Order: sequence, then C-alpha cells, then structure tokens
Amino acid sequence: ALELPNEGGISNGAFAVGPIAEARLGPIKTIGNLLLEVPFAEGEDPGISYALSAATSVAPKIDLGLEAHGAFEGALGDALPFDEQGHVIGPALYSAFDLGGGRLLEPRVAMLFGLTEASPDAVLSVNFELKF
Repeated sequence: ALELPNEGGISNGAFAVGPIAEARLGPIKTIGNLLLEVPFAEGEDPGISYALSAATSVAPKIDLGLEAHGAFEGALGDALPFDEQGHVIGPALYSAFDLGGGRLLEPRVAMLFGLTEASPDAVLSVNFELKF
C-alpha cells in the first residue's frame, strides 16, 4: 500500500507492506493485519502497524467483536517508548447485506478507546466495504 497524507506531499508518505491472516476458531472469526511501514522522509526509521479483530455472530447478519489498532513508530530503529505510541481497542459491530448481482455491502462500526497517553481518548470508526 502507498500511504499519502492530505498535506505535506509524498515526502510525508510511506510504503506499507505485510500479510493479512484470517482464521476461524470455533464460532469466532479472527483477522490479523501486520504492516511494515517504510517512510519516504529522510532520517525516519521504519515502523510496524497492526490491526486485529475477533468477532462472533449474535444474530442473523450481525456480528459483535473486539478490535485493536496501533503502530510501533520507528520499531526498526529508534523506537518510541510504548506510552508515546498510538494504540486503541474497543467493541465493534459488523453486518453484511446482499445487494444482488454479486455485490455485497459490509458496514462496520467500532468505538475504540486509547491505551496510551499518545492515543486519542476515543475514536468512532465507521467503514463501508462494497464487494463485487
């Protein structure tokens, strides 16, 4: 993936690459995403970011789960102390709607809470994924 910020141009961006793994542990679906982020800016060390989720079905077309997201800035160099890094965790709600014609709409809502001083106190995350 290529990360380009809204401000500052490509020199403030990064190249990110890494695996996504999915596994079902009984009724629980887990997904893990681990990315190596290589910044374009000179003198910046590569970092590692992650996104983790675990969810289970609670009703037809509704899954309830837990998500965690974060980044280890400069993990492959001068890493910041854990409390100066951004890490959030919280509950998430997932669904899926068949739109016909091979299209599937998957909304997701998560309320994530900061785990460190550098993290935001709370983040409301809303995503819509359209598969076709």
